[in-house]
Amino acid sequence: MQVEAIKLRFKTPVHFGSGKDEMNSTSFMYHSDSLKSALFSVGIVYYPEWKESPDTFFNSFRISSCFPFCSEELFLPRPFGLMKFTYGDSEKDDKNRKISKKVSFLSLELIRKWSKNPEEELPIEASYISPDGAFVFANGENVRAIYQNEVQQRVTIDMQNMESTPFYLDRLYFEKDTGLYFLLECQDEELRKKLFTILRLLGEMGIGTDRTVGNGLFSFDESKDVKMVELPKRNVLNKKINLGLYLPQREEMQKIQINRSFWNITKRSGYIAAASKLSMRSLRRNNIFFFTEGSVFDTDSTLQGRYVDLKPAWDADELHPVWRDGQPIFMRL
Repeated sequence: MQVEAIKLRFKTPVHFGSGKDEMNSTSFMYHSDSLKSALFSVGIVYYPEWKESPDTFFNSFRISSCFPFCSEELFLPRPFGLMKFTYGDSEKDDKNRKISKKVSFLSLELIRKWSKNPEEELPIEASYISPDGAFVFANGENVRAIYQNEVQQRVTIDMQNMESTPFYLDRLYFEKDTGLYFLLECQDEELRKKLFTILRLLGEMGIGTDRTVGNGLFSFDESKDVKMVELPKRNVLNKKINLGLYLPQREEMQKIQINRSFWNITKRSGYIAAASKLSMRSLRRNNIFFFTEGSVFDTDSTLQGRYVDLKPAWDADELHPVWRDGQPIFMRL
C-alpha cells in the first residue's frame, strides 16, 4: 500500500496536549483529528465549499497522526499486543525486557521486516534503541535523540484580586533534521494541491498550544518534504492497525472480533477556540473517545470510521460546528 509521507520541520518549540489537564507534560505526537480539524479551519477561508459541504473535505482523504522522523528514518507506533523482541545478547535478557517495555515507536523499515513474519519475534540490538528508550531505529548507526524537553515556569494573574498563580509549561525542541511527519492518502490531485497550500499557511500559524507567542511554527517544502512510502499490506493475521485516531461506525463494531483485538482508547476534550464571541470561548466542546494509534483489530472487513460534530448544546447562532475526524489510514497485517 503506497501513501505519501509529509514532513513538518519545526522552527520553534511545541506543546501538544497529552490528554491531561496539566501543562507540565507534552506529547511528542500530534493526533490526526487535531491536524485534520486545523487544516479544515484554515482551509474554509479559501475554499468555502468545504464549510458548505464538510463531506467534500472529511471523506475525500485520509491521514495518519503526526509521528517523529529522524533524517530519512520514519517511525510508526508499536502495535498493541502483537510485537515481541529478541535480542542478540541473551545474557542481558532481563535488562532488555525492561528496556523494551518503554518502546513506543519503531522504524518503518523494521515494521516492514516484521510484517513478513508477524508471529515471530523481531530481532533487534539494544544499541538500536534511542537514549530515552522510546524509539527503535533500523540499525545502530543513526541512533540519537530526536527531541529535548524544557519546562518553563509561568504565572497567571487574577486581575480582580491581584494574585498570581505559578504553573509550568513543558515544551518540546526537535533536534536538527528531525521533526514530525504524517501519512496522506488522497486520490484527488486537485484536493491534494489545496491541502499542500493550506499546510504551508498552517505552518505560519502554528499547531499545538501557545501559538500566539510563536510556538508550533513549521516549514513545509513540497519539493523535498514529500515522498512515497510503502506500508505493509499483507493479510497474514487478518488484522487492521490504525495509524491515526479511529472512531468506528456502529456497524463496523459488529464486524470486529473485539476479544481477539488489542486496543486502547483516549478521551478527546477541550474548549471551543474560534467562536465569534469572546464569551463563548469558555465553552467546552462535547467529549468523545477514540481508539488510539497502534490499536489492532481482528476483522476481515474494510474499516472506514466517521467524523462527528462536537458542538455543545447551546442556543446561539454564532456557534459554529466543531468537527472531529476518526477516519485514519489503516495498515493491514
